[in-house]
Amino acid sequence: MTAPDGTYIGVPDAWFAEVGLAWEIDSYEFHFQRDDYADTISRNARYAAAGIVVLQTLPSRLRTEPANVARELTAAYEAAKSRAVPRKAG
Repeated sequence: MTAPDGTYIGVPDAWFAEVGLAWEIDSYEFHFQRDDYADTISRNARYAAAGIVVLQTLPSRLRTEPANVARELTAAYEAAKSRAVPRKAG
């Protein structure tokens, strides 16, 4: 995904373009090391700078708390929908 000016933002695990919501499934395996964690923080800063709402979810919660995750995703979608959508990122 890039900003309108061509700046790289990130590649979300799911993208809801109609409301500007990115869903990231962030595991310890890929985000635990110092450099990986720093990359995650930088990615989230790029999302924020672009006006994108981000929901982060641990993959283990998809298995252990699917109903709660679904509620959080729905709530994040509704929150994102209640504001102006950022200019097209893609």
